[in-house]
Amino acid sequence: MILSKIALLLIFLNRSYQDSNFCQTYPPPQMNRSYLSRSFVNRPVLLLTAYRPEVAPLWSQGPHYKRLELQTLNSDLSIRLLRNILGGMKLEPGLEEAIFSKTGGNPFFVEEIVRELLEREDIIKKDDHYVCKQSIDHLSIPTTVKGVLAARIDRLNEDLKETMQVASVIGRNFALKLLKCVIEMGTDLERNLNNLVELEILYEKTLYPELEYLFKHALAWDAVYNSILLKKRNQLYPWLC
Repeated sequence: MILSKIALLLIFLNRSYQDSNFCQTYPPPQMNRSYLSRSFVNRPVLLLTAYRPEVAPLWSQGPHYKRLELQTLNSDLSIRLLRNILGGMKLEPGLEEAIFSKTGGNPFFVEEIVRELLEREDIIKKDDHYVCKQSIDHLSIPTTVKGVLAARIDRLNEDLKETMQVASVIGRNFALKLLKCVIEMGTDLERNLNNLVELEILYEKTLYPELEYLFKHALAWDAVYNSILLKKRNQLYPWLC
């Protein structure tokens, strides 16, 4: 019913570069959205965008603005999610509850913590379920999503890190063709990208007309981008602007 009254629908994805050195000829994305949101008052235009709850964008004010808050998962749904990641197998009940308590039902946080524990080999398969190799009380579980992502990135070898970092400067999604112009790895580049897909850090977004990749989550992209030294970023910008 609402859509039938709308002449134009605009959808903004979270692709804002937080580094002021990047393509300074363009205004900050928040300024653009603030200007647009006020320009559309009393006009048949719907502007959709997403942001994290702790952020207070300039454009999220006024009678023209409506916030739709996504709810987190409850305990049962969180446990169901982590069991799906483990191939349908259960985890020690105490650890399942500990993960829910740490994540607050954030599905991306749940998934990243389970993968973190698997990669660290803190949980192992035993018969038809997973068990913790040490006491749950002594198990180190990151308290933030960024902490989990930083730990996963830090464990990767240098070639995988370099591939991710250069790709992150291009954007959350990037074409293989463009990445090859910036980084010289030969056949190792595609192997590195395949490994990152297997680790579920990247997804293959499109295969045709050219192969494009996507960072699985905006937070993963942001964590990789912010792990790059400023000097290295400045060396990469001329290739991309």
